[in-house]
Amino acid sequence: MLASIRHFQKYSSDLEKLSNRHVDAYENFFAIWEYFADSAFQYSCVFYNFFFGKYSDDLTVFLNRYYDLFPEEKSALSEEIEAMYLGRNYQERCMKILAPLIGDPRTRVTKENAEIVNDISVCFCMDLLNKKCANPEMDNEVLKKHMMDMLRFIIEK
Repeated sequence: MLASIRHFQKYSSDLEKLSNRHVDAYENFFAIWEYFADSAFQYSCVFYNFFFGKYSDDLTVFLNRYYDLFPEEKSALSEEIEAMYLGRNYQERCMKILAPLIGDPRTRVTKENAEIVNDISVCFCMDLLNKKCANPEMDNEVLKKHMMDMLRFIIEK
């Protein structure tokens, strides 16, 4: 798990740049997913194992331990993005960026459907990563577009 985190450096760097842009929750949500897709499909099996494997329900422990060992690699993230990044598991991480969209007039996310929307997002991502692991020749950009189209379909009005 600790060795896997080195594959997160581009993603972490992208999140640091996003942290400095001060965008609203809506833009933040889609940007985080795009940055995630860029890195996750490049290292699909590493990301799949990290977020959905045997030890994936206590990610905070691994991330904190890694950055204790390698503090120079820790990106300077906004409070909101850091809370997502250090989330306990993938489900929690995704909910941290989805919850601020509740009631946003550009979305169909409500208190009543937020968990379902989150579950759909997580399951779809897991499925795409699993497919990419099984078929490494799949095009990363096609997968990213498919993921972003799905997210826009379930999130946007």
